[in-house]
Amino acid sequence: MELQYDEWIPVSNLSSLSISWDDVSEMNAYYTFVIYDIDAPSTIVNSVFIHMLVINIPGNNISRGQIIVPYTPPNPPPGSGQHRYMVELYKQTGMINMTPLSRRERFNITQFISQHRLINVMTDRFIVDSRPLGRESEIKLLKTRRVNGANLE
Repeated sequence: MELQYDEWIPVSNLSSLSISWDDVSEMNAYYTFVIYDIDAPSTIVNSVFIHMLVINIPGNNISRGQIIVPYTPPNPPPGSGQHRYMVELYKQTGMINMTPLSRRERFNITQFISQHRLINVMTDRFIVDSRPLGRESEIKLLKTRRVNGANLE
């Protein structure tokens, strides 16, 4: 399923993702792909809930990257309002040595980006509107900055 901008759809339509991007000019470079919820409850500054993190992606071949956190669809707590999700692609300045994370919550994304000297290539965002218990949440992809022809399908 391809998401359209500014269109609300049920979150259940995102049980799996197909991810691709075009026009990556440096096919010999390595990339990091991440999806995270910036509105997940936390008492730690700059911490987020990670929905997917893949590092050491050669060129645009995400299937050959190292999965640190496997994909899980958005699922904000019922009645918690709108949650903003970021979808980002970074060029790496070198290989990253990291083991899979045991927890998705309270991940310091700012520290991770700084520590590994990641260079932003693409940012997209979407909103999930959490409904009261018993009603399915909905999602909307927002128009935002897009760099180097990256696409989320």
